[in-house]
Amino acid sequence: GGGCGFTGVCANPTVRVLYPGIHPKLSLRAQDVNEDEASEIYLKIENWGHVTIQNADSLVKIYSADGSEVGKLVFPSVSVKTAQDYDLKEKFDTSGLAPGIYNATAYIVADGENYQVSTLFRIGTLDMEVLNSSKSLVVGGIRKFDFFVKSNWNLDAKDVYAIVTLFKDGSQLSSAKTANYDVPRWAKQPMSAFLDLSDVEPGEYEIQIIVYYEDKQALNKAKILLESSEPSAEEKPQSNLVIILVVVVTILTLLNLLLFMRKKNEKKGTD
Repeated sequence: GGGCGFTGVCANPTVRVLYPGIHPKLSLRAQDVNEDEASEIYLKIENWGHVTIQNADSLVKIYSADGSEVGKLVFPSVSVKTAQDYDLKEKFDTSGLAPGIYNATAYIVADGENYQVSTLFRIGTLDMEVLNSSKSLVVGGIRKFDFFVKSNWNLDAKDVYAIVTLFKDGSQLSSAKTANYDVPRWAKQPMSAFLDLSDVEPGEYEIQIIVYYEDKQALNKAKILLESSEPSAEEKPQSNLVIILVVVVTILTLLNLLLFMRKKNEKKGTD
């Protein structure tokens, strides 16, 4: 819409269906940043009423995830004419705040009436997390090991890769490197490594994932179950029993067929 922007210059108003009296519509936006950077907070006040808002005072409070207030911004008082809007912008210094998700809530008093609007923003850190790695693989041959890498940074990370290593009792059995990926900010990037499990026995092993990014590393360790492609010891007796039953049924069928043919021949002889 039109109105007074950050420079204070007013544009032509947008055609709107107006309400009696003052009718402020509010929108709030806070910029995602990295640690110790300033987040720009944008507040828009639109007047959808027939009457000019003579005085709008705005205060923005910042809350951490547990609801604690960690900072605030005071915006200058403004007047908003009918069918126009006013954009306000201030910078919030995040120095000393821990990475995470924060809530910004604007409290507006417009000609004695109270209004509020909220939004979320993130403070990022140069950190990668490993998520949802494969829990089991089948031994024998080259096997694909899948996982996700989640970025907690507010910038794209270039040439991110990982080395995946399989261990048993501290001994390295197999290792593989993933391809290199560009991981967008705040994104979850799927990755895969191909492990040689040709000479590995079934059992429980330790899998180690080291993610390399921006001269840093992220380490993740987990348990993985390697399974045999052959029937287990418990399954083999069942398989043998099935084979025996099939043989017995086949023999009984043949015997019944022979008896039937014999009786048929005897009947012809008596005739």
